[in-house]
Amino acid sequence: MSQPNTPSASIHPIMLPPPINSLTGSDDQLVHELQSWARDHHYALVKASSNKYPYSDQVRTIYFKCDRGGEPRSTNSKNLSAASRKTNCPFEIRTHFSKKSLNWAVKIHNPHHNHDPSLHPAAHSMHRRLSTQQIETLQNLRINGVNPKEAVSYLHQQIPDCLASRDTIYNANNKHRRNILAGRKPIEVHIEY
Repeated sequence: MSQPNTPSASIHPIMLPPPINSLTGSDDQLVHELQSWARDHHYALVKASSNKYPYSDQVRTIYFKCDRGGEPRSTNSKNLSAASRKTNCPFEIRTHFSKKSLNWAVKIHNPHHNHDPSLHPAAHSMHRRLSTQQIETLQNLRINGVNPKEAVSYLHQQIPDCLASRDTIYNANNKHRRNILAGRKPIEVHIEY
């Protein structure tokens, strides 16, 4: 007797692992390429861990996993509304940077997902993150008094692949405010100016 709504760990025809064996470039370019592939194939990746070469700032190895990898939060009687997107997904990619060839070797350690593909890339917070260019645009909009609702509309019109939500804008504005305050109270900053 089969259990409904229990996806098996298999390679879904849409959720294919990246067909990349090696990449040249920085670790940021590596992350961008892998995220772009995942976005187009209805999942997202997160960095599980990384390490650097000894006595160097060069990242040597980065381990990626599906954003649904990890133990789901347990629901208890106190907090029944706590839902978890985690499904303990086994999908894993391991990358290694070679100083000799200046390439990233990409190895699919486990190509299987244990969940269905997402319906839209915006379902993943990783894909809703703002790029450096988008943050600069948002700061200019904030300076000109544009509210978050209008800022989201502007970003979506100007940058078609932007998936930011209003909450993304609120969070970016709050982060900017915290950076300006640097642990001080708003009145302390106001007095300085």
